[in-house]
Amino acid sequence: MPDNASGSHGESLTDAVNPTSPTAPSQSPWLRFGVQPALLTALLVVADQITKELVVRDDRLSQYGSYILIPDILDLVHVRNKGAAWGMFSDYTWVLALISAAVAAYIIWQFRALAENRRTRGIALTVLLGGVIGNLIDRALRPHGVIDFVRIHYRDVFDYPAFNVADSAVCTSIAVLILTSVLPKRRPPEPSTAP
Repeated sequence: MPDNASGSHGESLTDAVNPTSPTAPSQSPWLRFGVQPALLTALLVVADQITKELVVRDDRLSQYGSYILIPDILDLVHVRNKGAAWGMFSDYTWVLALISAAVAAYIIWQFRALAENRRTRGIALTVLLGGVIGNLIDRALRPHGVIDFVRIHYRDVFDYPAFNVADSAVCTSIAVLILTSVLPKRRPPEPSTAP
């Protein structure tokens, strides 16, 4: 007699109804590249490109060079960067564009594996993808390089290189991915053994 407690793919009935079971399929939409990750990626890319376009169209910013938002701390600027972080590899814009395209394709292709069945990692991968695509568009379509516009500094003591929305997304998501790789994975609660 066939075992009615087993599914067609060898999945037990207990696994199907108990999401904490080690072999149960996860229900989180952030563990594969589906609708929600695609929408968040698109939202980040649109936000990145809109903010950059506002900077480009701001004649006053082009004329005066910067807006002081918080004196000696935060400025709005218009900087073009043909390279990577801190202007490195500025003579290899198309190489950086190809690398960015390859990274974006790899994230989409290996999204489930990279997420490691952890929703936090899935969201971080989505944010990373949005940042990579945002700067990829600049490298491919803007001849003068990636547009950076946020400058954080403290008088003459500290001056962080100007950045944009995509840069923020990339740095934040990489930090989260590193932390989730170092920190132990949270285990599901043990099933009760009480009679």
